[in-house]
Parts: sequence; C-alpha cells; structure tokens
Amino acid sequence: MNFYKVINIFGKNLIFLPASMILLESNDKINEEFKYGFEHPEADIQHDIKQLITVENDTQRYLQQLKTSDNFINSIQINMINACNMRCKYCFADGGSHHKNNVMTKEQAKAVIDYTFEHLNGNMLSVVVIGGEPMLNMPVFEYILYYCRKKALDRKINVRFATTTNGTLLNRSNLRLLDSYNVVAMISQDSYDKRTNDYLRCMADSKQSQYEILQRKKTLLLEQHKKRAIHITITPINKDFAKTAIRFYEEGFYHVHLDFVKSEKKEFKFTIKDIDFFKQQLNILSEYIIKCIEKNKVINCHPLTDDINRIHNRIPRIRKCNVLNGLYAFSPEGIIYPCDVLMYDEYQIGNIYIGLDKKRLIKMRRNYSTQQKCSYCWARYICGGKCLAEMVNGIEANQKFICSMRQYMAELSLYIYYYILKENPSFLDNYLK
Repeated sequence: MNFYKVINIFGKNLIFLPASMILLESNDKINEEFKYGFEHPEADIQHDIKQLITVENDTQRYLQQLKTSDNFINSIQINMINACNMRCKYCFADGGSHHKNNVMTKEQAKAVIDYTFEHLNGNMLSVVVIGGEPMLNMPVFEYILYYCRKKALDRKINVRFATTTNGTLLNRSNLRLLDSYNVVAMISQDSYDKRTNDYLRCMADSKQSQYEILQRKKTLLLEQHKKRAIHITITPINKDFAKTAIRFYEEGFYHVHLDFVKSEKKEFKFTIKDIDFFKQQLNILSEYIIKCIEKNKVINCHPLTDDINRIHNRIPRIRKCNVLNGLYAFSPEGIIYPCDVLMYDEYQIGNIYIGLDKKRLIKMRRNYSTQQKCSYCWARYICGGKCLAEMVNGIEANQKFICSMRQYMAELSLYIYYYILKENPSFLDNYLK
C-alpha cells in the first residue's frame, strides 16, 4: 500500500496517513522527511515524524489481519414489489422488476422480519425498504415498519428505517406515516434541467413528467422543515450535477447523495476526458459547502461530508458497505441476495427457510474481495473499496473512472474536514452527532 498521501488542494499542502487516518498540515521539507522515513525505516529522522510512521505501519498490519465477519445480520434491505411506475434509462432492475413479478404479502414480510431477528447480532438493526417503487405497496410498507419496531422493542434494540423512492406517489398520508417512524426517505431526481431529468428518469406511461410531479410534491416534502434527502445518479448525460445539487440545497434539502451510474449501456460509459470536468464540478460543490460552513448553515453530502465523523475519530472504512458481512437483501418471496442491485438468480445466497448457503457465501466473498483489489490505494480506508454491484454490474472502463473520482472526493473530504478544524471548529459538532 502507498503509506502516505500528499494532498495539494485549494492552495493547501496536507499529508494523510491512510491506515491511521492522521491528517496534518505539511510543506516540502516535511514531505521529504516522511518520504525518506517510509523508504528507510532505520533512518535517523525527526522524532515526531518517526512516531507517526510507526503508528501508520502498525495500524496497517493490524487492518490487514482483520477477518470477514460471521454470518450474522445487522442490516437488511426488504424488496416489497417487483414493479415500478417509472422506466429509468439506466435502471439496474429491468424497470424495477428484476425480471420477476412478485408482490410481498404481510405474511411474507413477517417471515422475513422473524428470520432477521433470529440471526440478528448487536443492539442495532438498519432496515431499508425498497422496490421497484416501494410506495406501490404501502400496506406492506406500513406493516414492515410496525412489526420491525414491535420486535425491536421486545428485544430492546434500536431500529433505523430508510427508503429510496421516486417520489411520484408521495402524499400527505404516507409522508405522515414515514415521519411517525422516523424513516429517512430519499427522493431520486437527477437534474434540475427538465429535459435531462425526464430523459434519464422517464415515466412508464411516457406521458407524465417526473420533474413536474416532483416540483409539485416538494412543497409537501419540505414544508415541515425536516432533514430531507435527495439522490442524484451521476451519468455522462447529467455531468453538471453541481448546479443541480446546489439547487436542491437552496430549496431546503439537507442531504444530497451522489452516486455513479451502474449500467452496462454504452451511453453511460465515462471517458478519461470527463475527469477534469467532473473534478471541476466537485470543486464547485465543495466551495458551496465551505460557504455554508462559513454561514453556519448545516448541510450534508455523500460522500464529501459523510465521512467527517470517521476521519475525525480515525475510524477506517474496512469495506464499501456491509454487503456479505451483516447486510443482506430479501426478495418479496424471501430469497436472500447480497444487495438490492444484485437480486438476480445467479446471485442467490439462500432463503429464509433454509438460511444462508455458506459455500456460495464464502465463494462470493473470495471472488469479490475488496481488500485484495484496493489494497494499494491511498483512499482505501475512506472510500471503503469497490462496490460489489459495480464490480459485477458495470462497464469495466467506468470502474477506473469511478476510482479516480472517489480518490478526488476523498481529497475534498479531507480538505473540508481540515477547513472546519482551522476556520470554524465549533461547527464540527454538527457532523459528529
């Protein structure tokens, strides 16, 4: 692994030690001292720098020895319906169906939840309700919230709910339901340009406009001044995502979640020529975040501010998410998959009646080991490594592009953290809660 990273960004010179997650201000002399110290472990160098190098090396050895978790559960994704009222151009789920036509019943939902609690480990459970479009099955959605909370109260554990929706079916009644269970509901919209958004995210009937529907729904969504979230899928078609993200913040959204498209279609292939433009977009968004910090306006952005708590407390991200290591996805009929993106027959790893197929699970963990593929990347413990779904369900060229972008995002995250510490340290508390 590259044991340190020199970051020159926005006129600042920083050094980052990836495993120990130590960040410090630097200059050319200090850079050379670190370089010499890592290359010559027995060299007589400045005592403080030698200590930091020792900490980094020891932490790296420790992290490399960590083993994969046992087959317990602490996070679940429940797919309630193989259907959607939209036909997004880049949809990884074949129009929300995953090539199936199942609708979860309350009895099936109960069986999935009972299985989850039988294999639960720890005092926290994360439940993400998904589809298709989850609001097409609101009776079961409500039952999942009710029954999960009941089981959690009986077990004296905490349960957190989240969902991602296209927002077109949002109304006062189901929003009231979500808020009563503190469900973090993330709305998907890809551009503030109507033509671009509706090209990427078209309605199934080809007559309505998601853009226009959401413009009407946002008043309802934002009127209670809660911390609302919105999701942007970045593609080669909506490159100017910074303007869209900033517009969402100005509307009143608290969290903007940026994610790269997962598609094998040629029109969603990034190129090397895109890198500078995308970096410029990330710079624009980062500068906006800095201005908000100056004004004490609290906003959140994945991934630019999401990891501030981890960076501050030096908690390395061992993997991208808990897929195959505590996180599992359940289909309407109770089949178990690694995650909602991979809910296809070839990725089945069991069902709620016979449990997890340990041989398939071990094989999949070995074949898609993030540590092996990303061990030489300096951003490894901020990024978490490659997403399993991206490795098996994306364009090869896009993976290299996305890695380059995530490295730059990590640099920006470190700079934003550094800026807060230097210019507005009391503001840090907003990201440590």
